[in-house]
Formats: sequence, C-alpha cells, structure tokens
Amino acid sequence: MKKIYTLLMLFSAVTLFAQTHYEPGYFIDNNGNATNCLIKNKDWKSNPVNFEYKVTETGEPKTATMQQVKEFGITNVSKFIRHTVALDRATENMSRMSQHKEPDWQTETIYLRVLVEGDITLFKYEDANLIRFFTSTPLGMAEQLVYKPYMVGNAVAYNTDYKGQLYTLMKDRITDTERYKKVEYEAKSLTKLFLEYNGNNATEFKKISRPTKEQFHVRITPGVAFTSVSAYVIQNLQRDFDFDTKAVLRLGAEAEVVLPFNNNKWSLFIDPNYQSYENSGGKDYSKTQHIEWNIKYQFVEIPVGIRYHMFLNDKSKFFVDAGYLISVNVGDCTIDYHYTTQYSSISRSTDLEKSSNVVAGAGFGYGDFTVEARYSFNRSIFSLSEWGADHSSIGIIVGYKLF
Repeated sequence: MKKIYTLLMLFSAVTLFAQTHYEPGYFIDNNGNATNCLIKNKDWKSNPVNFEYKVTETGEPKTATMQQVKEFGITNVSKFIRHTVALDRATENMSRMSQHKEPDWQTETIYLRVLVEGDITLFKYEDANLIRFFTSTPLGMAEQLVYKPYMVGNAVAYNTDYKGQLYTLMKDRITDTERYKKVEYEAKSLTKLFLEYNGNNATEFKKISRPTKEQFHVRITPGVAFTSVSAYVIQNLQRDFDFDTKAVLRLGAEAEVVLPFNNNKWSLFIDPNYQSYENSGGKDYSKTQHIEWNIKYQFVEIPVGIRYHMFLNDKSKFFVDAGYLISVNVGDCTIDYHYTTQYSSISRSTDLEKSSNVVAGAGFGYGDFTVEARYSFNRSIFSLSEWGADHSSIGIIVGYKLF
C-alpha cells in the first residue's frame, strides 16, 4: 500500500509539473480587443469552454471563459473561434443509435478548432467520443458537415450529406465529382481537400492544428547504477551493515508509446534491464565481535511508467517520468553473514526474493540520444523473521533511439 501511495504521489507531481507549461498566444474579447499573452497549452482533446493565461511570465494565472472571449490561439499550435451553431449529437453507440436519417439539431454556442483557414475554413468540434466537422459560410457563420449513422432494421446506414455540401461549396475550383465521393469524414481526408481548394487562392491560409498520432519507439538503454544495499539482523540492531555503494553496469532496452494528444508530450514506457551486483564487507562491533557479509545478486528490472516531455525545439527536450518496478532474480542470488565472538560463531545464508518498488527520473534528449538520472526507491530484497536486506540505486541511463 505504501508503494502505491508513493507512486500516486509521483504521478501527481509529474502531472502538476506538466500543467505549468505556458506558450505564447493571444485572445480577442467580445469588444474586439486583442491581447497578447501566454496560454496554458493543454492541447485539448475535447474542445475547451475556457482557458488559462498569464499576461507575463511572472504574472498571476487567470481564467478566460467562452462568454468573455470570442477567439484565442496558441502561436503555431492551435486556434479556437466561438460560434453559435446547429449541432447534431447523434451517437454511434448501436444500443442508442437514431432510427432516422435526418440530423437531430440543437443550437449550442461552442469553441470550434480551426484546422484549415482560407476562403472556406475547416473547423473541428470534439467532445469526448463525439467528433463533428464544420465549414465557414459566406456570412461568417459555421455550418456542420452532416455525417450521421442510423439504424435501418438491424443494420447501420450512414447519412453522408457532407459530400454534397462540400461539392456545393467547392465546385467552382474542384469540379471532379469523384473527388468528393472519396472524402472520408475524418480530419486527415478533409484537411487535404480544404488545403487543395484554398491552395490556388491568393488569400493566405495555414494549417493551425498540429497533427498528433501514436508513435512507437525502441531504444537501447545502457548505463550505470550506483547501488546501495543495507542488511540487518532484527534481533540485534547492532549487527546492521551498509555495503559500500557500488557502480553496477546495466544493459537495457526501452519501448515507448507516445500518446496522441497534448502535442505528443505524454508517453508510456517499459525499460527492462539486466544488472549483476556482488559485494562483501565486514564490521567490528567490539574487540571480540565481528560480522562478515557477502551478497551475490543478478536480476532483471522491469520498470513500467509514464513520461512527460518538455520540448525546447524540434531536437531538444527535457523529460520527467515515474513508474512501478518489478525485479526478477536471475540464477543464484544469495546473501550470507558470518558472525563471530570470542566464544562462538553464527552463520546464515538465504536466497534473495523477487521484489518491487517505485522509480522516478528526469533527463534530457537531443535527437536520437537521451540521458536520464533515475532513482529507484528502497525495496526489500528479502525479509525473514530474523534478518533482511534492502536495495536502492541511482541510475545514469544513456539511450539511443533505434526507431
């Protein structure tokens, strides 16, 4: 339970640290006044209803609502414009799917994310699992592109009126009707069409939203772990012994999945690695009492965790991570001690156990290379009624991305 609590505290710290990232942007209030500021970039999966900003780096964070601000954006990242629209929220869940083809319109005031800006602008609205696309109209309004699944008996049919809407809007420049039939109701396909339409126009347009997708990376992760082991005899605390800290080579390989939101700043990782630790030492407790310890410990660590990236530019980044680690023994893993006095001696030996703990780290990446300092919290590598031992380490890990 203590390990779970520590892990939750680490995750909370990583999340809190991640949430303090502000980027240059602007907003326009209801009176048309534009303000340059720093906006907290959450790369909202669902379209926001408010946002946090600071006027200066050292300024107090403030919250602006959709009722106060009609437009805001983060430079080169995202742009949102407030519109009052007719919105169809028909579900794709078959158990609750509509029985009729026509949209179920309801009027809502929402922020729309700009995907492509030009003579005809493409917007996206996302709310949990609901995704809808909108286009601008000559009057400056926004109109939903109609796509609706509905039930016909036991089968699912689809209202794809958006293809006709696009043809009506764009036929002055794109005359091939087959082009519209092939357009799918998803961001990539629609963006390509809107870029094609606006591309021949003198009005400047730009793609505001950075595409994000899941990415999978594999790294080799050699390094060195500065390892500490403390042994103790429960019945006589005077027999506690701390082995000298020892540098141990580690050989590892990391798999990382970059999550498709928040500008690819979050990822999950697993970093199995092999280490072999051997050490010995002794201690005199008096002129007639001496204890000698020996440990042989070969193991595979399997940390699994979450990582947050703070990009400096296209090549450089800082990152922090936290995770849960399971350690599996390899081969013979033993610890023993030999305690002698003037009149007697005691010897004990036992096998080490599988163990687990939490880890936390921070590092820097440049191109395909990373370097990280990772702390492995104290874990019990065996515990009996009479004696036991704990393990902890600070690792310096160098990573090289293979793909």
